[in-house]
Amino acid sequence: MDAPAALTRARELVAAGKRRDAILMLRARVDANPGSIENRRAFAQFYRDLGHPDQAGRWGLLVDDFATDIEREAFVAILRNTDPTEFRVRTLLVLDRDSELSDTARWALEEARKPAVERPEVTETVLERVSDVLLVTAWAYVLLLPLVILVAAVFDAPWIQAAALGGLAIAVALFALFGIIVAADALITRMRRNS
Repeated sequence: MDAPAALTRARELVAAGKRRDAILMLRARVDANPGSIENRRAFAQFYRDLGHPDQAGRWGLLVDDFATDIEREAFVAILRNTDPTEFRVRTLLVLDRDSELSDTARWALEEARKPAVERPEVTETVLERVSDVLLVTAWAYVLLLPLVILVAAVFDAPWIQAAALGGLAIAVALFALFGIIVAADALITRMRRNS
């Protein structure tokens, strides 16, 4: 069976719910003939069809003009997260120990040895945003309370005085919730720094 026929058979196996069998079949073809570009292309296309760019990059890396930039970078990420040595590259790519590494394989090794690009730290967390909203709302209640009490005194309306006391209770609850959220955010930040 040639490589395109093997890929068709692998797709049939996946459709029949036998994904593992499909992977083992294609992998056995690469293991039996590691130098076969067609077997590698079929295996890479299989993983591409399944939506696994890391494995598509792994098996398509040595196939000229096949692996996309995303697939190559996904494979480099796998390599970076293991032990980026020449031995590891040979093992992952199923290469003979004595053969010369191709330029593409050497590129992957060099990229994996570079430090990963750090994501910029988010300066404002969700907890900080929520605490800001709570604080503004609590101060709004506190600042509006004298106005409500003044209106209640002028119109001698006991229900407005009751509403003012309710507003005061809400403001106190909001300040308390603000304090809890600020404390939780500080604890989370400290835990992130220590890990």
